[in-house]
Amino acid sequence: MPKLLLFVPCERVILGQGDNSVSLIVLIQKLQLNQVAPKIDENTTMFARIHLFTEWQKAPNDQGKVFEQRFTFGTSGNKPNVEALMEFTISERTHRTIGLIEMLPFLPAGEYEFGLWLREKGEAKWPDTPVATYPVELAHGPSVLVHK
Repeated sequence: MPKLLLFVPCERVILGQGDNSVSLIVLIQKLQLNQVAPKIDENTTMFARIHLFTEWQKAPNDQGKVFEQRFTFGTSGNKPNVEALMEFTISERTHRTIGLIEMLPFLPAGEYEFGLWLREKGEAKWPDTPVATYPVELAHGPSVLVHK
């Protein structure tokens, strides 16, 4: 199985032309919901543009294998509120993926996390624990600028 080198949610990912360098723009630590929902409900969604960047290091036995990664968003230990799947293969020493989440449910304010799961394609079930998690605070109401 490949080794995870980096997993981070951010607003944008820029790949450099020529050198293929990566720039991660605005790492997400807090999601401020400025939209007003008719009610707090996981079936009501809002627009959110969140890129999930991963970089994997190839292991000696990874050649020719297809892997599935699953991104999740929710509270730790509970059923995720959002899931996204992506397949990839690793032909070089490292491999990068960029997932995109464009909609999030209106959830109560609090602590949530993005989770990253990995399995070889064809495996019947996902591992019991994620490869990585990334904590995020979810807040409601308008952003407030404090001037001193």
